[in-house]
Amino acid sequence: IGYPSSQPGSGVKPIRSTFKDIEGQYRLRDEISYHPKMRKVFRPTGPTRISFVWTNDDVDEAGGRVGPKGKGDATSSPVQYFAFNVGESMPLHRFIDEKEAEYSDKDASMTFRVPPTAQAFNPSTATRSSLDLAIGFESGDILVYEPLGKSYTSYFNREPRMNTGKVHDIAWLPNSKNLFVAAFGNGCLLVLDKEREDFPLPARTDATGEFCVMHSRQAKNNPVSKWYVSDKALTALSFSPDGTYLAVAGQDGYLRVFDFAEERLIVSFRSYFGGFRCLAWSPDGKCIATGGEDDLVTLFSVAERRVLARCAGHQSWVAAVAFDRFTGTMDPRFQTSYRFGSVGEDARVILWDYAHEAVRRPRVLSQAAPMSAGPPAGRPAQTTSPDDPRHRVATARTLAGVGRSLSSAAFILFVCVWFACLSRLRSA
Repeated sequence: IGYPSSQPGSGVKPIRSTFKDIEGQYRLRDEISYHPKMRKVFRPTGPTRISFVWTNDDVDEAGGRVGPKGKGDATSSPVQYFAFNVGESMPLHRFIDEKEAEYSDKDASMTFRVPPTAQAFNPSTATRSSLDLAIGFESGDILVYEPLGKSYTSYFNREPRMNTGKVHDIAWLPNSKNLFVAAFGNGCLLVLDKEREDFPLPARTDATGEFCVMHSRQAKNNPVSKWYVSDKALTALSFSPDGTYLAVAGQDGYLRVFDFAEERLIVSFRSYFGGFRCLAWSPDGKCIATGGEDDLVTLFSVAERRVLARCAGHQSWVAAVAFDRFTGTMDPRFQTSYRFGSVGEDARVILWDYAHEAVRRPRVLSQAAPMSAGPPAGRPAQTTSPDDPRHRVATARTLAGVGRSLSSAAFILFVCVWFACLSRLRSA
């Protein structure tokens, strides 16, 4: 969160309001400004996350809109809300349409004693009069809050009772009114039901570090299940558009994709360097874009279980990625293409266009063996031994390439010597 300032000597650079792209010029349409007293409260203490939600249309049995004034009332059209955490506060604002935007403090400005670290709206229950906002805190507490009515719906993991560690991310299960998942700093996931009460699970007895899932013994208690995924922090999670798969990014540098219903690891991918910090599913659910500490935006194919592209453009850690749902081609009759954007800690916003036929394939990478799906959850990568057949194949390819290079050099040297001898014979 930054505050533009044009005063000389303030030391704060103004935020750019325009930039150009191949389609034309983009400009800043609206800007939120707060009272100076509020700015003192909005002091960032960690990463800022922003969440969006569209309210559902109220329809009657015949399919007509029903608003506050009755049937046919146009005021029941969808409204978009967004909230973000900064310091110990979480402002909530609503966005009406492309021509009109409302950014006012009367919507809600929530302030807590402990800094919130993650939040997510439930799109299945969002209406113009009620919202379900799950909020995670640095202390590990989780709160389901109704910001429009300013009331608490549920309070989980107090003291904490079910799991320790900071809440890094929260996601609601698609098409579910009650279930959501929280990712913690100790490498665990909690699947929670907002209608249930807390009850601690017994401690894990084995210390193998393998992925495992524990369930509550009673159907009325939380957590619904507890997933032991890694021994390091889980930084981001997201469900596929159809809710079948759950992607989890970790500080250990692994992106893991689970079958959520079967509670089974499908595939895992390794980062180029360092840990992951964000991820996003493509609109068709076939690919995942990630960003992290390697300053790269990486596009993974879940179906093909390989890396599609590594996009270099940022000069610092990548903090957020998102796909454009309205741009790109996902028709199977044509070549698939995506557009996605990324935001880095270098204060850059980069838009990427991906098309399979336009990707430049380095010669060395095109001859390499296919990428492995990665080790199980919680396990470090194993290096390839010299006795491994894949190692011998790669070594043979390398030596063959060196042999071809030496053969070419020897031929050029022979031609040069031959021309030199021929010149001496002519001169003699």
